[in-house]
Amino acid sequence: MEILFVRLAIKTIPNHQNLHDDMLPKNLDEKCNPSLNGVPVWRKILQLVPKVDTFTLTLRTRKVFSHTH
Repeated sequence: MEILFVRLAIKTIPNHQNLHDDMLPKNLDEKCNPSLNGVPVWRKILQLVPKVDTFTLTLRTRKVFSHTH
C-alpha cells in the first residue's frame, strides 16, 4: 500500500470537500510535489484502460511477484 501525504494550504477540510479538486494543490511546499505528481497521471491512465479491474489486479500481481523473486 502506498500512502501519500501533503500539507494543504487550508486550515480545515470540510466534509463535502472533493479531494480531486485541482485547486487543492495550489501553494504547496515544493517537497510535496513529488507526492502529487503520480495522482493525476494515475487517474488519466485509469480513464484510458478498458478493463480497470483487470488492469489493477495485474499491477498488484506483478508487484507481489517482483517482491518475492
